[in-house]
Amino acid sequence: MPRRAIGARSLPRLKFDFVSAGLSVLAIVAMKSVYPSAEARAVLIQLKGDYRLMAELLYGSGLRLMECVRLRVKDVDFGYGHVIVRDAKGLRDRVTVLAERARHPLLVNITGYTD
Repeated sequence: MPRRAIGARSLPRLKFDFVSAGLSVLAIVAMKSVYPSAEARAVLIQLKGDYRLMAELLYGSGLRLMECVRLRVKDVDFGYGHVIVRDAKGLRDRVTVLAERARHPLLVNITGYTD
């Protein structure tokens, strides 16, 4: 089935409140949305097992998804409490803090002991 092009006439007319308020489109794009910590905790509570551990590393240590997936055991330093992220954004290595909440579950996951 061939695709039809969407013309300007078929789009609904939208009224933007920021235009009447005197804000520019660039100002709207620059506004940042903050994810409240209560909502983050509510999401983390719903997760179980390895998914929860990964989510705690993502949120608590500031890792990106592929950085977390590529994380190796030798990149985690429990003594100093930091994580070495290899080939991060821009193909550079960086060091970030190991989230305190993820420290014990990560150690259990690596060693297999439920101490």
